[in-house]
Amino acid sequence: MPDAMVMDTRDRPELESAARREPRARPRMDRAATTNGERLEASRVASALDLLDGSSASLIEASHAPAIAQRHAMAQLAALRAAAAVLAIRGPQLIGMRASSGPRNLWELLPVVAPELHEWAAFFAGSAARRGAVDEGRGVVSAREADDLVRSAAELNALVRRMLGLTRITEPLRLTPAVLP
Repeated sequence: MPDAMVMDTRDRPELESAARREPRARPRMDRAATTNGERLEASRVASALDLLDGSSASLIEASHAPAIAQRHAMAQLAALRAAAAVLAIRGPQLIGMRASSGPRNLWELLPVVAPELHEWAAFFAGSAARRGAVDEGRGVVSAREADDLVRSAAELNALVRRMLGLTRITEPLRLTPAVLP
């Protein structure tokens, strides 16, 4: 492809910082290279960066959420977005797999494409089930549980950034005290 640009993995931090400055000003690229030599469509890389940015934004929102349930929900969303970033990059290997059991959720797919994240997938799958119970009024989340989930989602976000060869966000996450119901 003569009009395609190849992005070396050393350039990823610059692409990420450029994306933070002006999301719409990203250079048009048809393909980018990964560390293992596999070629990726630039749209997959851009999607992963957008998802990680969304995860970081959800973490900030969760850390300042005044209500415990809202904090818990935003932390869960941050984790979902970080995991979706992994699927954006590694997901095409799922093509061709038999869907005999019907649709699967993200936490079931994540260990298939990233076996190193199977414990995180199990943890957040349990957290999602807990959130569903809370949303339906069948359970309560404590402030400690919500804060722990925010910290766990931040750890997952940082881990996914490292997996994808991106720079780590250096600012520590600070939690604002939540209001008890």
